[in-house]
Amino acid sequence: MANASPGRRQAEELICDDDSSKEHAAKKLKAIALPAIDEAAKEENDQNENLEKQCGGGGEVPNGKPLSKNAQKRLLKLEKMAQKKKDMKAREKERKKERKEKKSQEWANLSTEEKEAAIQRSKEASRVRAEENNRRKEKLNKALEAGQNLVIDFQFSDQMTDQEIANMSQQIMYCYAANARAPVSVRLSLTSLGRMKQYLENVPGYQNWKLHREETSYMEVFATRTQDLVYLTADSETILESLDDSKIYIIGGVVDHNRLKCLTLNKAKEQGIATARLPIQENVKLTTSTVLTVNQVVEIILEYLDSKDWVKALTSIIPQRKVAQ
Repeated sequence: MANASPGRRQAEELICDDDSSKEHAAKKLKAIALPAIDEAAKEENDQNENLEKQCGGGGEVPNGKPLSKNAQKRLLKLEKMAQKKKDMKAREKERKKERKEKKSQEWANLSTEEKEAAIQRSKEASRVRAEENNRRKEKLNKALEAGQNLVIDFQFSDQMTDQEIANMSQQIMYCYAANARAPVSVRLSLTSLGRMKQYLENVPGYQNWKLHREETSYMEVFATRTQDLVYLTADSETILESLDDSKIYIIGGVVDHNRLKCLTLNKAKEQGIATARLPIQENVKLTTSTVLTVNQVVEIILEYLDSKDWVKALTSIIPQRKVAQ
């Protein structure tokens, strides 16, 4: 398990499951289109374009009235953003050109024997990656058959903003990557997909992920096992002492910034299912709230399944800035 918060490297490893290089994975990662971000950017651009048309590139609208200070600031911001984007593209194009030229020159300077050795190393690296990918897929398939049940519930997506949905879709990427890498993988299920579905479908390789996707709620998916459902929520008074492989643990797919307090707890009570919280307060002293991101909760569970040690699981995943020294 990783000892730090998940980031770009994890997503690259996830995408690399079926690709031959980290460089290609990075390119695919850059190409991920999150609808919320696109929509927000489009909305702002539309507003700014209207503003630009009104003033014709100057500080006054056609009828001679000057733009308000806020409108002028927005127009100036638009111009700066456009120039910055243009400069960034130019720099990236130049860097790519330099890297390509450098590689070509290095290759040209190699002897025939060195080129052959480099080709063999590349083939060997590809073989090792393929073996590792096959091992991970086999492990995930076994988890789907008999692994610890872990559900991520998206029934609250209609209460989140587009940006929060986009944030959550990225967290799910991290969850899947962590599950693929973990020594002990879980049987991961996504329920009540709703709005989340279109965001996840923009993630390269999502359709090949080894997990369960459900449009319906966990109450319907596990209708014959409702007595085994346990909703994990920081607001519960019940401490999760250990993981029971006969139970189905649920994590709320919520990005609320403390805006939706007790949402998951109240839902579980209404449905008459059990709740529990991770034993954070009993094992780690934090300087901030015990509320964690979805991917952090998933990683803690994966670490515990491997080590059977809550202290190790918590301290290796919770960001060090949150832990009291």
